[in-house]
Amino acid sequence: MSKTNFTTFVLSFFAVAAFVCCFSIVTPRPAIAQASKHASATANYQKLLTVADVESAASFKGLKLVSRGSTAGAGGDLNFARPDGSLLLMVQFGNADLFKQWKAQPDFYNSAVAGVGDEAFNGPKGGLASYVLFFRKGTLSVGLSSFLDTDTMKPMLSQDQLRSIAKIILSHL
Repeated sequence: MSKTNFTTFVLSFFAVAAFVCCFSIVTPRPAIAQASKHASATANYQKLLTVADVESAASFKGLKLVSRGSTAGAGGDLNFARPDGSLLLMVQFGNADLFKQWKAQPDFYNSAVAGVGDEAFNGPKGGLASYVLFFRKGTLSVGLSSFLDTDTMKPMLSQDQLRSIAKIILSHL
């Protein structure tokens, strides 16, 4: 890996880490019954987006759900991995205030995205290709984050694929 690619990899790693950390900071999780609440919430979220939905929208086969914290980077409410265990997609759910917080972060907001929910935008801003799509419908906010291919440093899922996944979630509301 060249020095430029290594630098880009390190920067993208920290961008994803900041994204996950941001969710942890702005989405407090009460300590009491946290595990059971998360398991219940995850079951409800799986009604909004299934493995089959992601496989269809992303043109991948053999995907699987992995639980939060079970592997590095699996910080979402739903985490989809490829058959080899590498993460493909992280999905985070929140309320309308969370969307406002995401949008207010200058490093996350790149540009508005039309035709997805009540409002949407992609990110991050800067040199990397946009690998995140945030959207809001009513009081529900969703963040879709594609993981990066470590060889090319490009998102494994395009913005078109993320928009397709967003529309699947919206169709299940």
